[in-house]
Amino acid sequence: MKADFCAESGTGPNLSGANDVMWSGRKSGLGQTAAAPAQNHRPRFAVSSAIYPTAQAAKRTAASAAAFACLMPSDYWVWTASGACVCLTARAALHTSGAMALRPILIAPDPRLKEKSKPVEGPVTDEHRRLMDDMLETMYDAPGIGLAAIQIGEPLRIIVMDLARDDEPKAPRYFVNPEILWKSEEMFSYEEGCLSVPEIYDDVERRARVKLRYLDYNGNQIEDDCEGLYAVCIQHEMDHLEGVLFIDHLSRLKKEKALSKLKKAKKLAEENKEHRL
Repeated sequence: MKADFCAESGTGPNLSGANDVMWSGRKSGLGQTAAAPAQNHRPRFAVSSAIYPTAQAAKRTAASAAAFACLMPSDYWVWTASGACVCLTARAALHTSGAMALRPILIAPDPRLKEKSKPVEGPVTDEHRRLMDDMLETMYDAPGIGLAAIQIGEPLRIIVMDLARDDEPKAPRYFVNPEILWKSEEMFSYEEGCLSVPEIYDDVERRARVKLRYLDYNGNQIEDDCEGLYAVCIQHEMDHLEGVLFIDHLSRLKKEKALSKLKKAKKLAEENKEHRL
């Protein structure tokens, strides 16, 4: 979700395995070497022109990195096992350690965003928790306050959220199989945005208060009374679980204009990428 904040952004393919990233080079520090990625480290993901590598970003030897320096404006380069050279931004290089992984975000009109997510069957497992960890890191990196699993291509009824302000400690929340038990008659209008629908903002009217039931990170059942931004955000994210975007609440004309803008931006990005390569 996005208003004066953003919940999600970026697109790109993912690396298929931990050995795909072999080594990387930095233009300002060539000649140094480092070990290959750990075999058991979970892979990072490509986001636009940036790759988030497995394990710690290695500084590859020497001069072949310099040959690519004129192609794309970046401090870092990553070579994959297939021999491709990919730009790694300085920001991406900060995300080169730890168990969590940044994930690419689907951008409308990607048809997967219209899928209805499936409930998590059985207890909340370590696999679900790893997914929530990835979602949370991706959300913080965006930066934003909420993210639904389908927005990273996982059609499960899982949401992460953090409504803390910048000057407050982080306060992550996790929602597995959320369901709304009650909605107020009173409505509340709020300017929303979404990094699955980047650079588009508009007022959306939603229920001012809702009663929510869900499973938390550890599988405990929780019931919450939600109001204000909490109510807005959870309804926005639960829309994603039904294949609904916030622009679906707008007039037909506004929705068509938003989708047209997104298609033009995608086409321009693809043309610029081809030009750089």
